[in-house]
Amino acid sequence: MNIIFEQLFRAWCPPYDPDSFPDYLQKNPVTAYGQYAFEEGFKLALQLTVSCFEPKDIKSSR
Repeated sequence: MNIIFEQLFRAWCPPYDPDSFPDYLQKNPVTAYGQYAFEEGFKLALQLTVSCFEPKDIKSSR
């Protein structure tokens, strides 16, 4: 199972680039990449959640 996750990680996750993170995270690659992974995972979870809704369940707030 680890081989699958490693291949998926290498296919979907870009290599660490300090310039793509805020100044306060550039010297801490573990925290920077962890925050990036959390944000991407959270966005994916929201997209999956919304895709499970029926159109009638999604109402405009207007």
